[in-house]
Amino acid sequence: MWQVVRKRSKHIHEPNEVRVLRLVRDRGTISRIEIAKNTGLHKTTVTDLVSKLIEAGFLEDTGEVGIRRKVGRRRRLLRFLPGA
Repeated sequence: MWQVVRKRSKHIHEPNEVRVLRLVRDRGTISRIEIAKNTGLHKTTVTDLVSKLIEAGFLEDTGEVGIRRKVGRRRRLLRFLPGA
């Protein structure tokens, strides 16, 4: 029984990964916080998914900075890698 649960649990995040990839592809460049707002996912979840997608070669951090807010860090922008 546990083998079935383990196999299925590997696919739990797949829809979220696809949602993030589609959003980044459609928007061109987007920050993690904008991804969280548009998908309804928690910021921590978005950070984890983005890290996995960067490691897998689907996304890259452009190094560009988004609009400056009053407080906190500047938003780093992500983009979809078309050759992935």
